[in-house]
Amino acid sequence: MLSPEILVLIQAIKSELMNKKNSKFYPVDFKVLQNKLWFHSIRPVLYQFFNESDNYNPPGSIKEELAIYTRTQTFISLKYTYEVNRLLQIFREKGLKAIPYKGVLFLQELYKNTQLRELGDMDFLFHPDSAAEGIRILLAESYKFNTVDKSFEKLPDNELIKIAINASGQYEISLVNNDLHIDFHWGLHYSFLPFNIDFNSFFNEEKPNPETLFWMLLLHHGGKENWVRMKHFADLIAFLNHFQDQLNWNEIIQTAKIYKLHKQLVVGFRLLKKHFNYSIPKSIEIELIDYYETQKVEHLIENCWNKSAHWSTLIPRLQMERIFINIQDEGFSKRKYFGDFYQSYTKPNPLEQPRILNFPANYPNLNFISKILTYLIKKFR
Repeated sequence: MLSPEILVLIQAIKSELMNKKNSKFYPVDFKVLQNKLWFHSIRPVLYQFFNESDNYNPPGSIKEELAIYTRTQTFISLKYTYEVNRLLQIFREKGLKAIPYKGVLFLQELYKNTQLRELGDMDFLFHPDSAAEGIRILLAESYKFNTVDKSFEKLPDNELIKIAINASGQYEISLVNNDLHIDFHWGLHYSFLPFNIDFNSFFNEEKPNPETLFWMLLLHHGGKENWVRMKHFADLIAFLNHFQDQLNWNEIIQTAKIYKLHKQLVVGFRLLKKHFNYSIPKSIEIELIDYYETQKVEHLIENCWNKSAHWSTLIPRLQMERIFINIQDEGFSKRKYFGDFYQSYTKPNPLEQPRILNFPANYPNLNFISKILTYLIKKFR
């Protein structure tokens, strides 16, 4: 059973993104709601909903918080949109294969630059062949590595880049330039994750097409974050509002099976239909009929909505892992997954969160233990 606070967030999304005005009132505890807002990341949507609704009269402190945050987000969106376009021009002049990824891209294509989506950084996706040069360009543009393990900090930038890009299981690093933050990707996910997307086609066009946008959305929101935030459904609805009729959904279903994202697709659309009453594609509607076995994982996801606790802390992290294991396609091997997970942690990466201790490469078990201890210490602080 969903809490009144989550029902209000769903109501806000339906009102602002589906134009479904609902006069029903939920007895929301505004302090509880306030504590959930950061996790679900739809504050601009909620701000607009409260401004238009006669049913809810949140305390002045919440109204002011939402107003300030929404105004700030408008400036952040403009700043990041400008910087993404500026850097893309540089990358293209250098002949690099690079595209915007998630954040600003979703704001432009899914929301058509209406300021309803929260942004916290910029994301770029590079073809692996262009990644090293892309990082060098960003360093020349006054960006710096966000974290450097002290064991590697004396290495020149070229060595850091080489080690980071070739590190086992890694696919992204973080760079900063004052208050600008970039998540730089040369892959779509950690190598220990079971997904099988060939993203070379993403670079065939200057701007990602609707199908590419969908795979980005499904992989991140369903595959990596398991549909646990309201932001995931706001993005999915915004996508469907504009692009539902442009995709061949029969082909999408078959490709999702190849990509090992079929169950994530089914669960996402089942939750969309159940809680938002969204009119989904007919092919997807048919696909949902035989998937009653997903009800367990849907219940786990709904519990995460209610708790609204980020997986950067230990117990929510374990709950996320439980969802992740239960939302995988047929053929998923827990043994392989945990084995690959172990391998990815056996060698320090110079640009990861610094470990409490780094050991020589011939001590993989000690390096793994050091990584886990570092993670636990961070989570319990």
